[in-house]
Amino acid sequence: MVTMTIMPPRALLMMISTLVFLLALYAFFIDPNNIGYDHVYGHGFDQQQHFDSNGIDSEHPKDSSIHFVDVPLNFTVLGKDDDKNDNNNSNSINRSKSSNLTSDSSVITTNTLQDEFTKGFCGANSTTTEFSDYVLEYELPQSCEMPLGIAVDSEDKQVWYVSTKRGILGMYDIAKNKFEQHTIPQWYVRENPKGFSQVWDVKIDDKINDESDEIWFTDTAQNALWRFKKSTEQFEVYRIPGQSESFGTTYPITINIVTNESANDDTTDEEDIRDVDFKSIYFIGTFAPSLWYAEIEDLQNGTTSGIHELKLPIEHGFKNIDPFYVTSGSFEFDEDRNSVWISMLSYSRKGQILEYDLDSKAFNIFGLPDDLSSPLGIVLGDSNLDKNNNRGDTSTELWITNPGTSIFHNYEISEHEKMKSDEKNKQTSTREARGDYISYDVDIERYTTSMASPRIFGIPFHNSSGDIDNSVNGTQIDDLRNKYYTLPSWIKKSSDGSIWFNQQQGNKISRFDPSEQELVEYWIPSQNSEWGNCEDVGGSNRQGLVEQYHTVMKNCGIANVLNFALMENDNKGRDEDGNYAAEEVWFTEWSTNKIGRIDASKDRPFEIKILESDREVTVKRGESEKIELVIEKNLKKGHNDQNDDIDDSFGNDDDNDDEDEQTSIRGISEYNDLIMMTAAGTFTSTGYLGNSTGYFDVPIISYEGNSDDNDDDIEQEVSFVFTPSKNMIPGEYTLMLGAEDKSISILKAVKMHIV
Repeated sequence: MVTMTIMPPRALLMMISTLVFLLALYAFFIDPNNIGYDHVYGHGFDQQQHFDSNGIDSEHPKDSSIHFVDVPLNFTVLGKDDDKNDNNNSNSINRSKSSNLTSDSSVITTNTLQDEFTKGFCGANSTTTEFSDYVLEYELPQSCEMPLGIAVDSEDKQVWYVSTKRGILGMYDIAKNKFEQHTIPQWYVRENPKGFSQVWDVKIDDKINDESDEIWFTDTAQNALWRFKKSTEQFEVYRIPGQSESFGTTYPITINIVTNESANDDTTDEEDIRDVDFKSIYFIGTFAPSLWYAEIEDLQNGTTSGIHELKLPIEHGFKNIDPFYVTSGSFEFDEDRNSVWISMLSYSRKGQILEYDLDSKAFNIFGLPDDLSSPLGIVLGDSNLDKNNNRGDTSTELWITNPGTSIFHNYEISEHEKMKSDEKNKQTSTREARGDYISYDVDIERYTTSMASPRIFGIPFHNSSGDIDNSVNGTQIDDLRNKYYTLPSWIKKSSDGSIWFNQQQGNKISRFDPSEQELVEYWIPSQNSEWGNCEDVGGSNRQGLVEQYHTVMKNCGIANVLNFALMENDNKGRDEDGNYAAEEVWFTEWSTNKIGRIDASKDRPFEIKILESDREVTVKRGESEKIELVIEKNLKKGHNDQNDDIDDSFGNDDDNDDEDEQTSIRGISEYNDLIMMTAAGTFTSTGYLGNSTGYFDVPIISYEGNSDDNDDDIEQEVSFVFTPSKNMIPGEYTLMLGAEDKSISILKAVKMHIV
């Protein structure tokens, strides 16, 4: 266990924030004093061995057929050294005597507790010191709302979110640029100055026949689901008929609403036709290995009536791990196969994917490689990947995030492989016990985000000459970035096939286009210095270069962008395949008291091109490979030009064009035309190149005064030279190459075959 030297305020923040981000029992608080070669930032726990279950028998039913697929892959990750006993959660409705689900402390005075809570969670210590061409942020009507779950009604142009602190269901009307708020009854944690109930998911149930929509959301503290009926403006609460032995609450985290078709859909009887379609709600909880479901019409306000439980078969994949450490991540409905895909994890130990077939009532269990030990976000990709493989059959494609890293994964298995004979699968438990895996044809591709921005550590993006601030110890900053995880967390897919996810520690929201193998990252302007390595990094004058422009510049840390929702707008038409792209992305900032949106339809200031022959290369260890890139800058899409019309692009009323409501501000003009080259790879779990080396021959590009006034576009050729370490494990890796400015990063994937 690493000894932690922490000032009392940060010790407090650690205690009261340990379940800020899901990951079942684990907090990702960052302490600036724990800097060591064996410590990984963003992943502050020991890599513990599997625990014996002490003979605890499973209570799961044994009458479901189970198919088990395990992938015998290994992957080396950085070591982790920290205490793994921070199992705190705020405000469980049922606390056992051993539970740590409280944000109170008897050690620090009440005034200090409240002051530090306000700094860490209420936006009191947050700053917005940079302008973004794509992001607008909105201060919420009340102080310290701590917004989390969010959903978008694309048709009515409304954004719904929940205040986890004040117990408010808020709605932002995009057309009117106006907030409305509804007080949630029975939100008892609002009476506690430091209490809150995490609301991880909000869903909108779109009604037909002119009925008003309904808003559904989770409530972790009260172990319940809520429904808000817009037509009557009334709330209903449904209690979950189960609880965690260790934590009380099941911690409901993901919900999905499904329209079912009755078996009588061919009937001509008028009475039966009315019942052809009915809706069900499904949800899972982090602290209970179960899939819960109910027909909505059977639910009764204030009771558990109508809610049913399906226990998940964790006894197979997590046999040697204490059930206390096994949690549910999230789940996704597969309408084509009428099944449910569920991510399961014992954080940093083991991960699995379950498929539950609603027709056969059977589970398929898919093992994951060692480096995908904490699957959280999960979303279905394309159903058929014939263009990417030679199988010639239909495949199931999943995109999976792996918090505790900077990596996201593409997981694909063919239908033929899923149908391995029942005879082989009967040996599941024996095979698991002795580790004798059957070989399955499963494809897994790994991608990484860009490395953490220096801005998270309080370092300016760059200065006018392109050099990092000379007052900062460059080696120390590089060491921080190399060990810092960006934490891709929740993941969603737009109808055009693009994959979106938030980088909770990277302070970005990302879009990955599988067809183009391109990653676009949008920087979130707001930061809270209570959530970052903001002290004693290379000296107290680390902001000296830009203090002449901002005398009180304290931008450091992250905003805790914990959730987001996609708005797909059909006003601008479909793409060439007839699909709608996400025009806007709305998100919550849990620790800055804001919501925000990204205009994903705006033109990009530059584009990245890589020769097709360089998109997949083979390199011998110790030898070098040159990859050619072209950065194409559109001079008519400069930051200052876009700055003037960003409000119009979002349709805001002139009467409400107020800097207090939309807090993104103009950046430092000297930086607007600079583009920094960037590289990351899947060689380590943080995107760091590890012992390998890579460099750009042109690391920084400035277009100011470099072209004729009549030119719309100019190009800059750049080479990246990569040399894999001589001791690198041979295999398949992905190198992400691109460029970034103060608003956006654009990277292309390059497949690396290391031999």
